[in-house]
Amino acid sequence: MIRTYLDLTEDALAPIPFDDASQALHLLRDLAGHDVADSTFERLLASLIPSLEANADPTRALVNFATWLERAGSRAMYYDLFATHHAVLASLLTIFGASQFLADLLLGNPEYFEVLANPAIRDRNRTMADFLADARRRIAVAKTLGMKRDALRRFKPPEVLRIGARDLLGYATVEETVSEISDFAEACVRVALEISEIDRGFAVIAMGKLGGRELNYASDIDLIFVHDDTLAQPEAIKMAEAVRDTLAHATPAGFVFRVDLRLRPEGRFGPISRSISACRAYYESWAETWERQALLKARLVAGDERVGGEFLRIAEKFVFAKHVQAEFVEEIRANKRMLERQTARHEEALTNVKQGIGGIRDVEFAVQLLQLLAGGKHPELRTGNTIDALSRLAAHGLISGDERQLLAESYLFLRNVEHRLQILDERPVRNIPVANSLELTKFARRLSYPSGDAFMEDYRRHTVRVHRLFKEIFDGGAGDGSPAASIELADGDETRDLLHTIRDPASEQALQEILRSYGFRNVHDALEILRRSTLGTNYGEFIPAAREGFIQIAPALLESASASGDPDEALRGMDRLAEAAPSRAALYRSLADEPEMLRRLSLFAAKAPFLWEVILGHMEYLDLLSDDGEVERAVAPPEFAGENTARDLASYIRRERLRIGARDLWEITTTQEVTEDITRLAEETLAFALRMPGYEDVAQSLAIVGMGKLGGRELGYGSDLDVLWVLEEGGDYGRAGQLATAITSLLTEGMKAHGIHWETDARLRPDGRVGSLVRTVSDYEAYYVGGGADAWEFQALIKARAVAGNPDVGAAFEELAERLVYAAPIKPDQIASMRHMKGRIERERCKDRRDLKLGPGGLSDVEWVAQLLQWRHGLRWRKARTPNTLAALSALRDAGMLRQDDWETLSETYVTLTRTRNRLWLRDGRGTDVDASLPESLSDQRTRVREAFERLFLRD
Repeated sequence: MIRTYLDLTEDALAPIPFDDASQALHLLRDLAGHDVADSTFERLLASLIPSLEANADPTRALVNFATWLERAGSRAMYYDLFATHHAVLASLLTIFGASQFLADLLLGNPEYFEVLANPAIRDRNRTMADFLADARRRIAVAKTLGMKRDALRRFKPPEVLRIGARDLLGYATVEETVSEISDFAEACVRVALEISEIDRGFAVIAMGKLGGRELNYASDIDLIFVHDDTLAQPEAIKMAEAVRDTLAHATPAGFVFRVDLRLRPEGRFGPISRSISACRAYYESWAETWERQALLKARLVAGDERVGGEFLRIAEKFVFAKHVQAEFVEEIRANKRMLERQTARHEEALTNVKQGIGGIRDVEFAVQLLQLLAGGKHPELRTGNTIDALSRLAAHGLISGDERQLLAESYLFLRNVEHRLQILDERPVRNIPVANSLELTKFARRLSYPSGDAFMEDYRRHTVRVHRLFKEIFDGGAGDGSPAASIELADGDETRDLLHTIRDPASEQALQEILRSYGFRNVHDALEILRRSTLGTNYGEFIPAAREGFIQIAPALLESASASGDPDEALRGMDRLAEAAPSRAALYRSLADEPEMLRRLSLFAAKAPFLWEVILGHMEYLDLLSDDGEVERAVAPPEFAGENTARDLASYIRRERLRIGARDLWEITTTQEVTEDITRLAEETLAFALRMPGYEDVAQSLAIVGMGKLGGRELGYGSDLDVLWVLEEGGDYGRAGQLATAITSLLTEGMKAHGIHWETDARLRPDGRVGSLVRTVSDYEAYYVGGGADAWEFQALIKARAVAGNPDVGAAFEELAERLVYAAPIKPDQIASMRHMKGRIERERCKDRRDLKLGPGGLSDVEWVAQLLQWRHGLRWRKARTPNTLAALSALRDAGMLRQDDWETLSETYVTLTRTRNRLWLRDGRGTDVDASLPESLSDQRTRVREAFERLFLRD
């Protein structure tokens, strides 16, 4: 029993699960004194020790408590309060142990303690009207636009603390918590409009979790801005930017909410606000299946009710159809399978509470599919709230009462788990920390479970039953008794009948109309392919199995070709595949069994002719492409095989590029993951080459440092490998140089005869082409410190990263590079030199303004902005010290060194340009930076990048 200061020993603290008992002992003993009577301290201990024993994370709680006391003021007053009111102390420690995010709010603003101590504040659930009235009072006294925005930013912390405290302390249910967060966010959006003095012709539509009134702690808010047709586009865009900046721009006062506008028509490529008529045209002609699903949650939250109401009427007409096409259902299922593959690829299927097996997405997709299927005939089902939707579906007999109860209970359980994950650091964490038993135990205790095993047992119980019901509802299919089977699916396809009678001129004419409807430009050639595939060639008819197999897949083939973006090229490519296949009948049979494979191959034929030629020349790769597991699985390089090494290595690289290209084209990965995969392939290739026979004596002493895009994990399909060769101190320069030369020769010349060429470029080394190929870390340091290096050479070190070889040597070079760049603030002459070099590159190397890399608003503009800001701020902000451009931009934004709108412009355009360059390589098989087919929207993006570049890079 601990009653006095003398009772405080490590043995006495043993029952409390501190991470470090000696640290806890030090902190507890330090609470004594400070002009506080011993008797008062002892009364505090009587409340404090039991509260720590019951705490989920007593170490975190005690550290935060001690820090808060240092900043809070009169210790004697608080010790008396806590000794008398045990529940207040327990509440404070619960917050301190369960959420560092909320703890930091209290540490930065000790006066927020009243939120926990005052029942009138803590216990009351606030309504939308409460939030609006309070926010309006706060901004009413502010004089300028900037002051009003800061007043709204300062409105957030105490409210988030109050909502989080009510959640963690059990004063609010999960449903009440998400509703209150959503109401608070909606009130902030409304006030943002008022601050921006927008009062007509403009509306804000909430999407995602805000649209469904289901917002998380760490959520961005998904918005769509729309305006009346009478409002000029430039004026509407200014309104939208004003609202976005009010909510998302970070200042010393913080920010209100991060705003995600990617669900707007055309996503990141579309204007930030769009007129009602433009929205109507887009949804009627261009929108995709996933957009139809996303609009289920569309809700007017602010602005002109007439404009917002008109948008919602357009959305409802688009979302809910009386008769639903079977292909539409299959696309939703395909989208869900894509998400599942992504989760499995990251090995999160059993731990990701949102996208894992039996997770939140399983409930949401099952509910939304039923809404989309039946909502056209039953308007009562049209709601964006998942729990509300479950009740409505049960009322209409689409799920049973027991199923509604089970799904609702598990959904709320999973949302509560998600909240506990995210409230710890206010980050969108979705993975349960199973890899760390201590963290899992703490997490379980935050959810009132005695152990990690007890929590995981309950978690698995919920996810298993959710996934079972999800499969019944979502994947059952028509005619099998599943809820989806009770919905009428329209299927008026007559293509097969027409092909059976293709000799009839009337059938031929009808097929021509079908081909036109699918977007074929050369209808004559497409019809000839259909005729030949059905009737045979001049050399004879195909066997009946081949003819019937083609007719069976023809409707899906035309649909897939149309969806590929280039129907003519897709159909020609698939016809060539049939000609190359050993058996047409077997090919058609396999494609009939795997309609998703048909869609994927059509994309290949249309979008990646270069890789398509690889497939036609190596039909064995069809087995790779037809196996999701193989497509997801990277393989290791081959073993050295004497004179066949170059051939085997080329085959390995070809196989992996095909696999990566497939995942890219099929959009089962992101652009950033594609560049990481290509970089990983390069690293594996370099590591393989280091094991070259005959150089075992020196290979262990050599490290390869990636520079440029290799260092930044940003390689594209056509990128060279920029490297530095680093030798350990005392190593054999001659032998190391021979190995470096042999590796370069293998990658550049040795594989050329086998169709692969990977340029290895060491020109970023000291003294460029004339410098020594291999140096030690001390050699490099002498060069950079000795005054021989230009500013651009220090800049290049920002991207330095060890990628292969001796890890100790590589780490030593990374440490040197970081010290050389970030040891001192960037100098004015270095900034001037950077600007001079950037201008020179543009003048001498950029031959066309449309150049994706070097032209105005191109990749180079983004990279140089990022690197200048990294060099400027990396001394103070360690997270900015990363070789990856996108990671650097995000770190700079989080540190308040880059505006939200600039971050969106730079990062989104960087991803778009990278994806565009990669797609051009897939099409042509070579690096292409200028192409006449580039969309106009890209020009608009690049203009915004150039404006940001001129402001952030060229001006002080």
